Amino acid sequence: MNRILFVDDEPNILQALRRSLRSLRNEWEMVFADRGVTALAQCASAPFDVVVSDARMPGMDGSEFLGEVMRRYPDTVRLILSGQCSRSSVLKCVAVAHQFLNKPCELGPLKSALRRLCKVRGSFPDGAVRRVIARVQQLPSQVLAYGEFADAIESPKASIDQLAGIIASDVAMTAKVVQLVSSGFFGSPQRVKDAVQATKLLGLDTVRELFASADVFQPRAEECTEEDLQRLTDHSLAVATAARRIAETLTDDPAPIGDAYLAGVLHKIGTLALIGRGRRHAPEPASSSNRHGAAAAGHAEGYPGKVCPDPGGYLVALWGVPEPVVQAITYQHDPARCPGDFSVPLTAVHVANTLVEQPWGAPSENSGSLAMRYVQSAGGARRLQRWREICAACRPEGVTR
Repeated sequence: MNRILFVDDEPNILQALRRSLRSLRNEWEMVFADRGVTALAQCASAPFDVVVSDARMPGMDGSEFLGEVMRRYPDTVRLILSGQCSRSSVLKCVAVAHQFLNKPCELGPLKSALRRLCKVRGSFPDGAVRRVIARVQQLPSQVLAYGEFADAIESPKASIDQLAGIIASDVAMTAKVVQLVSSGFFGSPQRVKDAVQATKLLGLDTVRELFASADVFQPRAEECTEEDLQRLTDHSLAVATAARRIAETLTDDPAPIGDAYLAGVLHKIGTLALIGRGRRHAPEPASSSNRHGAAAAGHAEGYPGKVCPDPGGYLVALWGVPEPVVQAITYQHDPARCPGDFSVPLTAVHVANTLVEQPWGAPSENSGSLAMRYVQSAGGARRLQRWREICAACRPEGVTR
């Protein structure tokens, strides 16, 4: 049974939560605390799967409390549930919270968010990887992209279009703005198709404040080289473009087409997160000599003989990114294991990630990790040649054909 801790200094709020969530007592073990110190004592007595905290509390506020939770109990998912927060309070929460839920919060969305987070934790049984991923609040950017962004944002002539373009060229910065928009830190959660849309929804003033007040963006870590990041970025943007074009052969609906592109851009953030934290077993960045990233990294605890779910899927799920994008990243290497109905974004990302760096003209029986049975069930038999052509056209320059 999942354990969830609610923290709020207002007795009426805690009582309302107790009353409204009473029907879920057989699903979750719920604990309620009226301040941060008391909540930390509860955490010390037994671990929690999810912590939901108010932002504004006397003594230890929500950001300080969640910061301690992140440091002491990295496997715990951290949510803010608060209302009427100042801009500075929200900016402090960006550094420590996975999602931001605004008060008053309807019971339905709250239950849905908690159920989704508890479910995704169960889908990733490797606790060591979960602990690393749950602590990730920033990803390493390319030094050149970060420098260009820093120069642009400090210019009085900076425009939101200019900043959005720079952010869209970097996987790490893209991931962060998508998190902030998807998770509701600065307004209601929004579904976006790319970094440009996410950046424009945040707006110029908010992006400036994020850069100045919160450690939202960071240059690359010492554990990875600029060449690694450039190769990973080139591969990710190529896969995103190919995935969007493949999705367009499967549907006219702009929503899954946008999801396919976004999942393509973000499909390597598990690699990026683990490398940025110095994990020795982190999957190598994509290259022509290592085409399948996390799939080539071995098998996780709980998945003997099978490709493990990609850790990037866990990260975007914590960030409240839409489920089709989460599934496309999580099951990109083994799509047949994805529960539910056929998914356009998953199919598009799986095919694009496999074929973008595959030598041109390779016969189908030598299609690397392409899940042919799944692809054929998605109508790939009659489309595979077209998909090969799309992926060949999207390959980064210098990749062997």
